[in-house]
Amino acid sequence: MGTRKKRGCTYKLLHGGNDRQIVDMLISLTKMNSEEMHKALHYYFVDGFDIEMIASMTSVTKSNLHRDVAKVNEINKIVEKIKEREYYRIRELNKRTQKKNR
Repeated sequence: MGTRKKRGCTYKLLHGGNDRQIVDMLISLTKMNSEEMHKALHYYFVDGFDIEMIASMTSVTKSNLHRDVAKVNEINKIVEKIKEREYYRIRELNKRTQKKNR
């Protein structure tokens, strides 16, 4: 996923260049139903348009877009933490299995 690790172990999606299907999956984990907002979030996360441009291209306000970009980033942070925990859990299981097989 197009994320970057920030200080304090938070994860934000990159502005532009993200996979459309991943953005769709993250949006599906929110309660956002507005097709116009979905389009605006794709413009931001996939196409890399800035918020000013998106607000002029859609009926979405800048404040609502800022809010929903933050929501998607919060969902992404949770997903990344789950992936990280699972990675370390599997790594530990593999270590134990290797020790038993020696």
